[in-house]
Amino acid sequence: MKTILKRTIVFFLSLAMIISVACSTAVAAETLEDQNVTSHRVSYIIYKEDGTVKETGTLAQSSK
Repeated sequence: MKTILKRTIVFFLSLAMIISVACSTAVAAETLEDQNVTSHRVSYIIYKEDGTVKETGTLAQSSK
């Protein structure tokens, strides 16, 4: 009788742990989808006083 009770308790505790892990994973995936961030790149050119190119590059500009 004790072994049946122990097995039942272990079964329900394991089931509760599996359900809690599945729920927390679903919540984490949902919050990642809510943070949908669009990234834009902005190119820039810096000129010297005589008109020649001094530096070029891109900047990442993010907006929600």
